[in-house]
Amino acid sequence: METQYTRPNWRIRLAERVRTAHLGIRPATIRCNESGLTTTVFHHDGSVSTTRVKWSEVNGVVAYKRDAYIVDLVCVGFATAEGTMEVNEEMEGWGTLIDALPVYLQGTPNPADWWNGVVHPPFAANPTTLFTSR
Repeated sequence: METQYTRPNWRIRLAERVRTAHLGIRPATIRCNESGLTTTVFHHDGSVSTTRVKWSEVNGVVAYKRDAYIVDLVCVGFATAEGTMEVNEEMEGWGTLIDALPVYLQGTPNPADWWNGVVHPPFAANPTTLFTSR
C-alpha cells in the first residue's frame, strides 16, 4: 500500500543530513514493529539515548508542526501514562512509522487523510488528534 502524502522541506532535510555526516553525528532513528516503537538519538558527546514505547501503552497520538523559523517541522507526539515521546520527519524511519500507525493503533487514519491538514497552512501548529485509547 502506497501512501499519498508529500514530505515538505526536502532541502532542509538534505542539509541536515550533510551537516550531521560532516560532524560525524548519526541522525536519530525510529524503529517500529508489532510490539511498539523505539527511538534512538545520537548526541554530540558520543552518548546515545533510547526510548521504547509499547503500542498497548499509547493513550493518544497527535500530529502537529513546530515553527523552525524558516521552515516547519512535522512532529507526532505519543502520550502514555509515563509521559510523552515526540518524533519528527527528520528522523530516519519516519515514513515507515507514519505508514504503520493505522496498522498498530486501530482507528488511526491513513496519512493521506490527515497529512495535508497538518502541513497547511504553513507556520501554524495545526494539531490533529490521530488516536485516543477508548
